[in-house]
Amino acid sequence: MIEFIDDAEPWRPTTSGERLLFLLLANHKEARFLSESLTGSGLRFARRYSDWSNFMVGASLLHLQQRLIKLGNDVREKLTSDRMDQLKELRARTCDVVQLTHIEYDGDFGELIQEILESVNAA
Repeated sequence: MIEFIDDAEPWRPTTSGERLLFLLLANHKEARFLSESLTGSGLRFARRYSDWSNFMVGASLLHLQQRLIKLGNDVREKLTSDRMDQLKELRARTCDVVQLTHIEYDGDFGELIQEILESVNAA
């Protein structure tokens, strides 16, 4: 899964969930650190270093994506009327609850927050 960071051609994300996953994959510093750490650790599964690393990074990002979508759903249910209020609340709670901060994320944090709400609305 991590090879998608360098090669965007395997497929183009079309759903909001895919776009959210690709945003995390491309911009989450901890995922890159985990990948580099696992690759350099010598850990392997059936003599496959990269497959093990890809699995661990992919599982970690899918777990983070699931937590973000659940958080987005909670925010949407709490603040049903105004999208701007939802975005502000989600932005604040993403840092507090999921502990994903601007420091750990290289991309446009606002775009990430928008995509989380889009993923929730599409579900």
